Amino acid sequence: RFRLGDTAHHEVYEGECVGLILALHMLSEQDEVRTVSIWADNTAAIQATATDKCGAAHYLMDYFHSLLTRVRERHPFLKLRICWVPGHTGVDGNERADVEAKMAATGRSS
Repeated sequence: RFRLGDTAHHEVYEGECVGLILALHMLSEQDEVRTVSIWADNTAAIQATATDKCGAAHYLMDYFHSLLTRVRERHPFLKLRICWVPGHTGVDGNERADVEAKMAATGRSS
């Protein structure tokens, strides 16, 4: 969980980007990983992972790409997929992520 701040200063898209960054951070701490799928329900954030164009929250995608470089150095044979999952459709992992996001939004973050 990571709290960005209040909604007057941050948007859902930024939270989705931070979620992708947190996934890479967890991956960077693992040993001998070969195949990983990261699932997200925000197509804009997923599309931003595949480009270096300037856009909303570009600084977050810059950090995502620098962290991805470090992950690939640690796991040179890694096959990484970033996939879309429909939001609010009863997918257990996505529902759990929504619960965690709401906890972070209320300030309960580690």
